[in-house]
Amino acid sequence: MGYSPHAYLIKVRLERAKELLITTSFNVSEISFAVGYENPLYFSRMFKKYTGVSPANYKKQMSAPVIFVEEHDNYPEFNFDTEE
Repeated sequence: MGYSPHAYLIKVRLERAKELLITTSFNVSEISFAVGYENPLYFSRMFKKYTGVSPANYKKQMSAPVIFVEEHDNYPEFNFDTEE
């Protein structure tokens, strides 16, 4: 199913905002203006409705350091089929 022109525009703007939040040091207000929202509060509300998190929290989550754990023979094997 396709999007209405208005829904498509919202989707494009918010996807671009997600990119900018991850790849730039712009604050939420600057990003809201960059993607076509004149009101940063309205932008934040729309972003949270679309993604489930606020723009500020999205930026924090996506810029948090990723910790890689190497496989090791001494780690117990985890079985996803059992509940504990």
